[in-house]
Amino acid sequence: MGVGMVTRLTPKDSQNLWIFLKPLTPGLWLTMVGVYVVTALVIWLIERPAFVEQQTQQSNGRIGRMFGFSFSILVFAHWEKLSSNLSRSVVVLWVFVVFILGSNYTATLTSMMTVRQIGYNSKMSNIGHRLGPVTQEVVGNLNFDNSSSTSVWLTSPEEYANALSEGAKNGGVSAIIDEMPYISIFLEKYPTRYSMVGSVMPTTNGFGFVFPKGSALARDISREIAKLREDGRLQALENAWFKTPIIDFDSEDTTNSVNSLTVGDFRGLFLISGAFLAIACILFLASLLYKNFHVMKKWILKLYICIKIFKNRRDANIIHPEFDN
Repeated sequence: MGVGMVTRLTPKDSQNLWIFLKPLTPGLWLTMVGVYVVTALVIWLIERPAFVEQQTQQSNGRIGRMFGFSFSILVFAHWEKLSSNLSRSVVVLWVFVVFILGSNYTATLTSMMTVRQIGYNSKMSNIGHRLGPVTQEVVGNLNFDNSSSTSVWLTSPEEYANALSEGAKNGGVSAIIDEMPYISIFLEKYPTRYSMVGSVMPTTNGFGFVFPKGSALARDISREIAKLREDGRLQALENAWFKTPIIDFDSEDTTNSVNSLTVGDFRGLFLISGAFLAIACILFLASLLYKNFHVMKKWILKLYICIKIFKNRRDANIIHPEFDN
């Protein structure tokens, strides 16, 4: 026969002023800042040739504007106009990175702020139960470590809710032990304020039936129940009628079940971002060399002539050293 425990859910008390930093690990925060800086520098590098003819002060200010532009993407408030398609592609990549990281950050922070913990103390709490031989036997087998801890007799779901809401300190109870069908009905009526605690004791979620020894009904009913269990229909019916979660009371992660996001969770994203930024820099440098090839050709020619003149003069000095005197 199934017996379980139900208790009240209380919001997790979080007074940490820096909770908004917890969704991401320090390593991930630093990686995001690094990607932001590199992206801003790449955009500035690509856009800088369009402002070569401007004054030095304006060109220096361009760096700050590029950093501000990259940061404005976080709040979708862009004000800079880009002249290069390559820089626009870098911005598209940055928007994609910001969207992925921002959505995951929001989801993780929301989960952390809504995590609930079990408000139950097995040593100092009053226990409620329904009047009946099964629950009385279970409660009687509990070892209370304090004389002030007692069992309270309750009869209806409304009394369950009132006693759990008041709490043990105000004359109520901290937990209720009852048969599984009654707990399922109670949780179906109050699905958000209370939850069943798992790992309390082995249970089979239902009532037990007793038949006379040798009765054909016992054999037939047991066979049909076994078929329903093997087919999964019993579990399907329970899931359809009583959609209530069970919290593992013995789990260490009950009050800290949300893990912070790490760099490893986004290593693929950062790998793609880094490779794209590297390719963008290579394409920009190749384009810059191609556009200024005629200028470079002139400088290379001048350098070649200078080297040739210097070499000829040195050879002349070697052949006619007396002319130097």
